Order: sequence, then structure tokens, then C-alpha cells
Amino acid sequence: MVLGLVLAAGKSERMGQPKLAMYYEGEPMLRAVVRKLYDGGCDQVRIVFGHHAEILLNLLYGTDIEIVYNENPDEGMLSSIKIGIAPTRERMESLTIFAKSMHYKDGKRPTETTTWALKGPDLDKQYDAVMIQPGDIPGFTVQTVETMIAAMEDSQADAWIATCFSKRGHPLLLPTASIASVVNFEGESLRDWLRDPSRKVIEVETDDPGVLKDYDTPEDL
Repeated sequence: MVLGLVLAAGKSERMGQPKLAMYYEGEPMLRAVVRKLYDGGCDQVRIVFGHHAEILLNLLYGTDIEIVYNENPDEGMLSSIKIGIAPTRERMESLTIFAKSMHYKDGKRPTETTTWALKGPDLDKQYDAVMIQPGDIPGFTVQTVETMIAAMEDSQADAWIATCFSKRGHPLLLPTASIASVVNFEGESLRDWLRDPSRKVIEVETDDPGVLKDYDTPEDL
């Protein structure tokens, strides 16, 4: 079983608005990423929220997602990855705080959308791997997700990473055996973890330029 993990906690400062709510090929960017992960073979999708969480949740009505909340998203993407790949019962307290802030914001009653959306991780469910995908890289194809999962099934590694034109991009696939190492890693980014020469990282070459393109400014759209 493969868990799709979408990183959606960023502030979107350069875009000037919540970029994952902006439309990409006819649907909100975040919703497109979730759909492609499911269509490509992920068994469950989990999203790490932070900034703009309530706005983004309301875009996902009707989708089967688990949510995790990063109380300190400005600590960087690695902080969201760690929370997302290894949620603990202690970290679930952050989700409870987030839920209360949504339900009682400005004294309003819970809405149908927010009540639906507040589904935390199933801590008892076991996955073979986690596919990590930033929410602002929506252009990857369903076939790329399928190719990544097939590569994992045909080889052994500490990680698999999608490439195009020999350049590394996303998604990134981590087997369960690598999760503890990432969670305990004290470097600044997952890129630093991947650079460790002791780790076997398989680059999965695709013909998909969408694995390289992130969207940070209005000009990128």
C-alpha cells in the first residue's frame, strides 16, 4: 500500500494569495494533485496543512483525505514532511487545536464542509511507502505516479525520485524502512538527506517535464 503525502502548509508569499486554491487546468491546484495521486495508484492521500488551511480544506469537499496540521509551517518543508510521514498521538493534538479553531472561528457554528474534512490519520494502518508531492507542483502525470510505484516494486532503495532530462523533481517515494531516518534527520532539508552517499537513491527517469515545474508567482501560471 502506498500513502500519498501532499505538502500544503506554505504561506504563498510570492503568489500574493493561497496558490494551491488557484485554478490549474480547470480545477484548484491542490485538488488536481490529490486526484492524480489517487488515479496513479496511491491507496490513501494525506495532506499537511498550515497557512490558509481552512480555505484549502473547503476546496476538497467530497474527497477522501486525511489531514495533519503543522503548527509551525515556517520552519520549512522538512518539518511538514516529518509530521506527515510519522504522525503520532501527541502530534494529533495539533489537529485537535486546528479543528477547534475552525469550528469556533468568529463564533460561527461548524459548517458541513469543515465537519466532513476533519479526518485525521489512521495510526494503525501500515503502508509500504510514502509518495511525497508538494502541492505547488501539479503538472506531473498519472503515468508518472504509476511509473514510480512500479520502480519501487522492481527494486530496493532508500528512496526513488522522479527525474526528467536527468534533473530531479517530484514525486519522491520513501519506503517505510526510511521513515525513521528522515524523522530523526537534523539537516535543513530532505535534499540534504538524499545527498548522503551512504543512501541508495534511484532516479526514475520520466518524459514528464511536469515533475520539475513548481508555481510560485502569477507569471508561472
